[in-house]
Amino acid sequence: MKKFVTTVMLALAVWGGASAQSLDRELGALASARRNLANIATALEMYSQDHDGQFPATLEPLQVNYLKAIPPQLNGSKTWNYRVDANGFRLAESWEGFTRLGLPAQVNYDSRTGLDALQLADNLKVLNPSMALEGEWLRKSHSPGLTASWENFDRKISARLLGPNQLDESFEQQKQRIGTDFIGWGWKADEGDFARAVPKALRSGWNLEGIYTVPSQPGMKAIVVSRGERVIEVMVQDRDSRDALGSYRPLKQILAQL
Repeated sequence: MKKFVTTVMLALAVWGGASAQSLDRELGALASARRNLANIATALEMYSQDHDGQFPATLEPLQVNYLKAIPPQLNGSKTWNYRVDANGFRLAESWEGFTRLGLPAQVNYDSRTGLDALQLADNLKVLNPSMALEGEWLRKSHSPGLTASWENFDRKISARLLGPNQLDESFEQQKQRIGTDFIGWGWKADEGDFARAVPKALRSGWNLEGIYTVPSQPGMKAIVVSRGERVIEVMVQDRDSRDALGSYRPLKQILAQL
């Protein structure tokens, strides 16, 4: 009997761990979907400004001038659920996995109201809404629990949850793609004093995946960290500091609260 109970408890522990890990994955997918919807919506608004307030009948006209490429949906398709009417447009991403987060299976962007309001349970919020920085930092929240930013004059720190481009992208492929993307955008791996200081600020359990900088703007840094199947990007923009060291202390506070 004792052996049976132990086996059941072990099975429940394994199941619980896998469940929590899979929710990391779904939270990342939600963050990616919302980001893609917002990016496409911004491109549609830019198109409208250039075309007497009219939106295109399909998304294809956005390519090149407004979007380098139309991002795929989570299922890999570039045929988005997009509809135009006399009052504006509506764009949507659907995936049954969102329901595991206590959300509808469809995430919508309406040109009149923006992204659907996000009502994540407190235990699912990756970035705690109470996260704060000492001093005169103004916090701006974009997607509660998934992204946040803080501003202080010419300095800005932002944090956001990253996710897979497509549902079949593995966690290792996701991390590799993120690094490849930074290099493709012209960033370089940072190896200066800032990069040497960051690992000491990470809480136990977090892994440093990379630190990147813009060669022409050394005060701009991107720190990518992971835990489980959760990847967070923390961006630092400090115009007054050559190596962003002036923003290291508040960055350390953010990393300590992850």
